[in-house]
Amino acid sequence: QGELYNFQEYFTYYSMWGEGSSFKYQRVNAATAVRIVNRYQRNYTGFSKALVMAWGYRLYSFLPMFIRVNLSPLLSRFKKLSFSGRK
Repeated sequence: QGELYNFQEYFTYYSMWGEGSSFKYQRVNAATAVRIVNRYQRNYTGFSKALVMAWGYRLYSFLPMFIRVNLSPLLSRFKKLSFSGRK
């Protein structure tokens, strides 16, 4: 009943908070990420980079909550840039 467009802007926003599942299960998720990278290392083109990132995430998960909440947006952008192929 209408047309779809591919907008160049993002129209969504989300926020993360200390009680959300992203933070609640962060240590478990980080440990799982390390195991997955190790298990499938033969399939990873950039295995060493992925392993460093997974271990960095694991160490980050032990920081106090107020630090993690404030660092999360910055680290998310860094991760996207690191794996997007842009220089």
